[in-house]
Amino acid sequence: MKSLLSLTAGFVLIAQTSFAAPAPVAAPTNPTLSPDKTAAKTLATKPSATAPAFNCSDLRRATLRLSAHASNLANIGTTRTPTGGPYKPLEVTCNIGGAFCNVEAQDLVKRVYDPKHPDADANGYVQYPMINIGNEYAGFNTAAAEVKALATLGICKSQILDQGSLAIVKYHSDFEVVTDTLQFKDGRVESWTRQTREGKMQSFSFKNDGSMVGI
Repeated sequence: MKSLLSLTAGFVLIAQTSFAAPAPVAAPTNPTLSPDKTAAKTLATKPSATAPAFNCSDLRRATLRLSAHASNLANIGTTRTPTGGPYKPLEVTCNIGGAFCNVEAQDLVKRVYDPKHPDADANGYVQYPMINIGNEYAGFNTAAAEVKALATLGICKSQILDQGSLAIVKYHSDFEVVTDTLQFKDGRVESWTRQTREGKMQSFSFKNDGSMVGI
């Protein structure tokens, strides 16, 4: 059954008692960052004469994507929420004109035959959120690389303590997030801890396939 995590104000929270998407943020005006492992290096070494003008919107978008992908990974098996029905996967989208980005809940489900499941319908089928664990974990790692790279550049007054496999990103007071702590292993995020201005803190660890430990 499970009712685990949802996104509220850019943070993954235990218990989906309500869904309150963060306020829209300005979308990036630069091209999308590369999703491969060299994203951070590409940003940090790009010649200043041709470097795109990254700004706070780029960093806010990356932090939102971290939350959305983590929420989806944590809720991959959530068949019932307090508001009814299975968990709805989250996606960070930007409008065509590039003025705003927002978090949207996608009404995507798959039906699995399991008549003994407590959430099975009259025909024995259970509705699960349609979430591709490989795509979500890849997206999470890309967002983590963007956060690390942008903080390395000091975008939006962010700071970073980069020790190779460990990166601690500290955000400006305008952000709802205080810090993101990212532990890397073999080019992927092995664990992630986020602390918000409200004093909330949560930590997640990931297996090689992207599934969360203990979820």
